[in-house]
Amino acid sequence: MANIQTPEKIVGVVGFAGAGKDTVADILADKYGYDHVSVSDWLRKDLIRLGITPSRKIQAETATRYRKELAPDFLVESALIDSGIDPNSRIVLSGIYSPSEGEYIKNYLNGILLGVSVGSVDDISIRYKRVVARSDGSRDRLSEVEFETTHIRETSGDYTGTNIAVLLEMADFVINNVDGLHSIESQLQQFVEEVI
Repeated sequence: MANIQTPEKIVGVVGFAGAGKDTVADILADKYGYDHVSVSDWLRKDLIRLGITPSRKIQAETATRYRKELAPDFLVESALIDSGIDPNSRIVLSGIYSPSEGEYIKNYLNGILLGVSVGSVDDISIRYKRVVARSDGSRDRLSEVEFETTHIRETSGDYTGTNIAVLLEMADFVINNVDGLHSIESQLQQFVEEVI
């Protein structure tokens, strides 16, 4: 689509549900002066505008359809444009789920991908407990089996589909979110000093 200017520095935060992506994005916003734009929030608002109740499955299917039918970068660019944020400011993007979006951020926007994981094997049970505890609307009302099914779906997409495992491999830096907020802040400090 190529309708936006390249910002000063864009950081795309990637990881599975419950890994701590929004926590990391919020710290980048609060402590380092980034504007936080959530691609997932943009998609949920679009679904509601269309009269559709968002769920993880519906969001994934709709996002994949938009990327395939409209453009691989459609969601990222739409969220950035609709945010009204100065495109030359520091921006942190969350809600990145497709390798095509990661490639767009890295190659077109000259951005950085910051991964967030839970342990070396990305512990599903820890992430499930976090998602249930936050209860972010109907999309987080899942049984543990449904959550595991979602995890499988989120690792099996192609280039324009949902594939968080590939995005984590593409990440320029990965934060391991197992030891709490202080550890996240310390790793973010290292990220800012070494990568940005």
